Amino acid sequence: MRKVLGFFLLALTASAQADVQIADTFQGAKKLLEQTYRDNRVDRYCGCSFDAKKNIDLASCGYEVRKNEARASRIEIEHVVPAENLGRQFACWREGKGKPGGGREYCLNHDPKFVQAHNDLHNFLPVVGEVNADRSNFRYDQIPGPATQYGACQFKVDFQNRRAEPPDNLKGDVARITFYMRDTYGLKLSDQQTRLYEIWSRQDPVDQVERDLDQKIVRIQGNSNPYVSGKQVAVQVQKPFADVQSRPQSALQQAGTGFSCETRKTCKAMSSCEEAKFQLTQCGNSRLDGDGDGVPCNALCR
Repeated sequence: MRKVLGFFLLALTASAQADVQIADTFQGAKKLLEQTYRDNRVDRYCGCSFDAKKNIDLASCGYEVRKNEARASRIEIEHVVPAENLGRQFACWREGKGKPGGGREYCLNHDPKFVQAHNDLHNFLPVVGEVNADRSNFRYDQIPGPATQYGACQFKVDFQNRRAEPPDNLKGDVARITFYMRDTYGLKLSDQQTRLYEIWSRQDPVDQVERDLDQKIVRIQGNSNPYVSGKQVAVQVQKPFADVQSRPQSALQQAGTGFSCETRKTCKAMSSCEEAKFQLTQCGNSRLDGDGDGVPCNALCR
C-alpha cells in the first residue's frame, strides 16, 4: 500500500493554499527537515549545539545526562504531537492493534491521511535524543518545581503522571504547532489543554527564529503554520489557569457538591465520575485526562 502512495511525495490540497507536498516516509521527512536547520544547528529543547553528523556538544548547553548517555549524545527528531496521540484520531490505529508493528505501522501502510499527519514538517523539532526518549508520548503540561533532571536544560518530565513541560521559550511554539495539527488533521484537544496552550502562546509570542523556520518549511513543503505566519491567532484567554492555592475559598469548593480543589486527587481516589469531572473542569487537574479527550478517569466515566 505504501508504494501506492508514491515513492517521493504525497500531495495534500489545503484550503486557501497551494498544494502541500509531504514526504511519504518518516526517513524522507527527516531528510527534508535537515534543510531547515543546516544554518542553525541547535536543539530546541535544551539549546545544545550539534554538528552535521548529529553529534551533540553537551558542554555547549550545560546538559547533564540523566540515564542514557548514548541517546543524550545524538540529535533525534521529535514529534511535538506524538504519533500515538495523532493515531487515536484514525480508525487504522484501532484496526492495527495486535498486528505486527501495531497501530502506527498499520496506519503508515494503509492510511494516506495518517502518513501526511505523521510526516508533516511543522510537527517536528530536532532535540536531544535522551529527552525525546524520556518525553515519550507524554502530554505537555505545567509541572511544579524547578527543572533539574538534565543539568541546565529547562525541560521537565514527570514520569509518574506521564507529563512533560517544555522550557518557557518554547511553550508558544509547542502551542502553535499543536493548534496547527488540530486544525489540519482533526487532533482532539480538551478544553483544559486548549486553554493552557492559549496561555502559552500569549506568554511566548512568535519570534524571528520561529518565523524563519516556518518560511523554510513553506519552501520545502508548500504551506505555512497560520499561527506563526499571522493568518490565524490563538483565542485570547479570558480566564487563564490559576494556581489552586491562590484561588479564593469560594473557587476551591463548589456549593452543593461537596467537592473541593484543596487536594488534587488521582482517579483511584475519586468517589464518582462527577467528582472526577469537577476536579478536571473546576480545578484544572489535567492528569485525570490521560488521553486528552476531555473525559476524565476512563474507568469511572466510560
